[in-house]
Amino acid sequence: MLYSIKKNWWIVLAAAVLLLAIKFLWPSDPEEQVLPAPPKPEKKAEIQKPKPVPPVEKIKHVQPPAADIPELEDVREENIEDISYVEEFEEDVPEKRNHVLCEYIVSGESRYQFTGEIRLINKGFKPIYGWSVQWEFEDGSTIIEATDVALAGSNPYTGEYLESNAEIAPGETVKFSFTAVKGGDTGPKGVKVEGEFCM
Repeated sequence: MLYSIKKNWWIVLAAAVLLLAIKFLWPSDPEEQVLPAPPKPEKKAEIQKPKPVPPVEKIKHVQPPAADIPELEDVREENIEDISYVEEFEEDVPEKRNHVLCEYIVSGESRYQFTGEIRLINKGFKPIYGWSVQWEFEDGSTIIEATDVALAGSNPYTGEYLESNAEIAPGETVKFSFTAVKGGDTGPKGVKVEGEFCM
């Protein structure tokens, strides 16, 4: 028997270790056994009650005093006055129109005669079709010949366009010349040229 114990000594050792483990790990008193703690009950989420809504106050409609409301007739009269004012203002605005600078020039002179020239310069913003000008010599000079113009009258004189120079474009100049007999010692100067489009 002793021989068998020596031969299977590791079985005896294992049994002894097992007994010691049971003794220390397993309590003899069942009351001393430690049971796991019961789970804590979960707290229920508190439901928030809605706050009471304050009652809405009714908006009172305040009627303005009758004195502050303009009468319909007064309003119409004011509108009529404003319209008349605008019409007067529009009448004062100058209308856009063409402007032609009409010049008289003495271009040559001899003992008894002189040559003159009239220039029409379009200073406006659109072309002019057709023109007519008038002028007069205060000393009684007499025109005996004219070129590039349809001449009429006898002091005062009228010069009208020809087919070749009827149009005056913006910024361009149309001119015509004439020869006259002096009414005095010198050819007249400072003669004013007038016409519908002259400045």
